[in-house]
Amino acid sequence: MTKQHSFRRFAAALALLSGPWAAHAADPHCAAIAKRAFPDTRITTAEAIPGGSVWKFPRSLFNVMAGPDAGTTAAFCRVAGIIGKEIRFEVWLPDNWNGRLLNVGNGGLTGALNYPAMAAAVADGFATGSTDTGHVTEKDFFEADWIDGHPDRVDNFTYLAHHRLAETSKRVLKAYYGKPEHHAYYSGCSSGGWQGLTEAQKFPKDYDGIVAGAPASNLIRLQTRKFWLDRLDRENPAGTLGKEQVELITTTARAECDRTDGSVDGLAMEPLSCPFKPASLVCKDSNTTGCLTPPQAARAAQIYGPAHSPGGLELYPG
Repeated sequence: MTKQHSFRRFAAALALLSGPWAAHAADPHCAAIAKRAFPDTRITTAEAIPGGSVWKFPRSLFNVMAGPDAGTTAAFCRVAGIIGKEIRFEVWLPDNWNGRLLNVGNGGLTGALNYPAMAAAVADGFATGSTDTGHVTEKDFFEADWIDGHPDRVDNFTYLAHHRLAETSKRVLKAYYGKPEHHAYYSGCSSGGWQGLTEAQKFPKDYDGIVAGAPASNLIRLQTRKFWLDRLDRENPAGTLGKEQVELITTTARAECDRTDGSVDGLAMEPLSCPFKPASLVCKDSNTTGCLTPPQAARAAQIYGPAHSPGGLELYPG
């Protein structure tokens, strides 16, 4: 081999290792995950996402949360597959792994992967996983056709799929990195919040920590509360709150509640200690903008709750 030929080979190798594929060129394990056997699991995709340019998310209802060009520029190994009969999942394994796992939840009745939440986790160095909970929805967040005639899907959605995601994501992670995570976490909001509560109650060993945001727990009373709010709108339309009034209440409440936790940082950490009352926003004199009418202030107080039955039973917390 001539010196010139040797130099060209060296230069080509150097260019490869210094480009966006460098980490994956040095780590050949991603594609090999597709050949690994995991309990009751089929791996359908194991591909290296090189990073550096936008990789657009596959189709998902959750993509609306990331805008029209939903994607990520992170570098990671993307592993996708199916657990059991039809629980689709993905696990993303970043090059700059921080040693931790952060799995993410769903919302509404969705059967979709939460790519925006996964992208945020990977950007912070977490390995992350998501599942469609065993059914597919493409129309909206509360599509329910998938339920009819499929009791197994209800079991998957309400508690089983996220437990199986926890088990499988840990196995995939260990196969890729050669060691387990040192901490595992879960984060979800709304339906994802009650999925987190369910994980804590049924499978407490799955995670070291759980963020259960705005958990849509106790579904019977939650839906009853919605019926109650609809009735209030019909019986007293003068108290109905539009977008402008909701934004006014939210902004004012956040500002007042922010001061109660000792740190003015845009976060209300102790809402139960917040002194805010909707009545403080009632219009004064002849003013009609940037304020609430007395019926609207009364409605806001009712919505804050808690809601009680005529006999005094607490139907849903404040």
